[in-house]
Amino acid sequence: MFYEVNDDYPFLLDIEDQWQAVWSEIKILGEKQYSDYEHSKDGGWKMMLLVMIDKFNDAYEEQCPLTFGLLRKIPNLTFAAVSKLSAFSKIHPHYEWIKEDDKLLYNNGNLHRAHLGLQIPANTAACAMRVGDETRSWTAGKFLMFNDSIEHEVWNNTGEDRIVLVLDFIKVGCTMLDNHQIQALKKKMVDLHM
Repeated sequence: MFYEVNDDYPFLLDIEDQWQAVWSEIKILGEKQYSDYEHSKDGGWKMMLLVMIDKFNDAYEEQCPLTFGLLRKIPNLTFAAVSKLSAFSKIHPHYEWIKEDDKLLYNNGNLHRAHLGLQIPANTAACAMRVGDETRSWTAGKFLMFNDSIEHEVWNNTGEDRIVLVLDFIKVGCTMLDNHQIQALKKKMVDLHM
């Protein structure tokens, strides 16, 4: 399920307006800042963690003041990262942080996920995302917003890397579940990536 980005999300529109400056700051951080991420079929998915629940990456904030200024204006931001899917790579079908048996449920439908296109391959038909039974591609400088509690997968069948800014924020009127499992996962991710 995809959602339209409109005046209900002015903070996303503000980032779209300044996306080139955001991308310029992120590029300065460099390739070495990306680390391997789960769900990759072939090791081609890498992430650069900017925000994890209530922890902002201080080192990146120093180098990306505009970007972090915009992130700090997002109501109920729970996650921000730069996601790179290398050329000819795939991310297998998955749900975000949902485990029915042990009730982790970071996103039980209470979060929006938004991807800002930063570097998008020219052949958009060969680089796309399926959410449920709907498929869409990214556009540089625009957000693609979707419910990642629904099964989704991504493919990049081009010779170019796909890079997006990933944001999670709590839907109006909802809360994020706060339990020991989520806190333990947060600590693990912060320890690994911050």
